[in-house]
Amino acid sequence: CLMPSPIAQINSSDDAYWHVELGPIPNVPDWHVQSKGSSYAFPTAEAAQAFARVHQAKEPNREVRVVPPSTPVV
Repeated sequence: CLMPSPIAQINSSDDAYWHVELGPIPNVPDWHVQSKGSSYAFPTAEAAQAFARVHQAKEPNREVRVVPPSTPVV
């Protein structure tokens, strides 16, 4: 019997994650997967910022944006 991972249960809501949004890579043909934007979720600000820094250094002409988790409505 497989038990669900306790890690999978922590922050199961997408609202709790930091996101890194990557814009399309300039001058890539439309048929290429990286000609469109993409988004990646991270559990901490540090992880999201580290991922963003690497991609910004690797592809300086590509838009990279770190988006904090949404604030819960009280």
